[in-house]
Amino acid sequence: MSRLLREDWLPEAQRLAVGRKHRIFHKPDGSRRANLVIGNEGDRWWAYCQACKTGDAVHKEHVKLTERAPAESTKVETPHDIVSMSDLEPMRRRQLEGFLLGKGVAGFNLPPWGYSASRKRLIIRPESWQDTIGACLGRDITGASTIKWIVYNRPERAWVVEPIRHDRPSSRGTLYITEDLLSMYKVRWALNHEIRGVPWNDLYIGTTLGTGITSSMLAELVRNPFDRIVVFYDGDKAGVKGAKTVAHRLQALLPTTVVSHTTAPDGFDPKDMEVRDIIKHLRYNGGGTL
Repeated sequence: MSRLLREDWLPEAQRLAVGRKHRIFHKPDGSRRANLVIGNEGDRWWAYCQACKTGDAVHKEHVKLTERAPAESTKVETPHDIVSMSDLEPMRRRQLEGFLLGKGVAGFNLPPWGYSASRKRLIIRPESWQDTIGACLGRDITGASTIKWIVYNRPERAWVVEPIRHDRPSSRGTLYITEDLLSMYKVRWALNHEIRGVPWNDLYIGTTLGTGITSSMLAELVRNPFDRIVVFYDGDKAGVKGAKTVAHRLQALLPTTVVSHTTAPDGFDPKDMEVRDIIKHLRYNGGGTL
């Protein structure tokens, strides 16, 4: 999938105020509708053509996080200074919410999250990890740490699989797998709030926390198989290759499961996409699961 020509959209996106989006005409798609959605985020300008199913993003090189990664940033022990989001100082909470928005995710897309000042990491604890004391993930917010994500106190099961909703008993119908935790929660939010006519108790969401799949996650899916699995990775070379490889491994081990794979538009992660576009993408590319 080729990128959009930047002269078709970047000058228009740069005229927008930060946080704003706009629709413009995209001549190559031959449509009379304004299918090209452009936006200006805090750290990047972006565009996505709903007709061509093609996107692009340009990061603002002058926007840099000024915080340094502390020496403790890469420690693998669970931090002892985790403060919940509701107890954070208002300024720090706004900074972290801005950080999330820059990644395409709103704070309300996530389960209750926290922050470790000693590690300068956003702390997220998936609901399905509640059975392990201290198990959580830490996301570096400085951009300077050598490790972006750290798994605390759960190294042997560094993956997530959980139902879209926890308030209803669930059959194991369809599992959507992303490569990134934030993308997982963005897709979960989209499925939870935008789809109609699909039983809630039929849908699960998961992440491999990387472009590969661990033996422990494979073993879990063999023990408790799904009817369908859709691997939905990032729209870059690593994501394209990883989605195909993971789907092939899953299909080999799960002959009765219908496995398909897809990626976000070129240059995008699932978390970068608009909620409606996630649903449209999965409807057209998700193996008929929606």
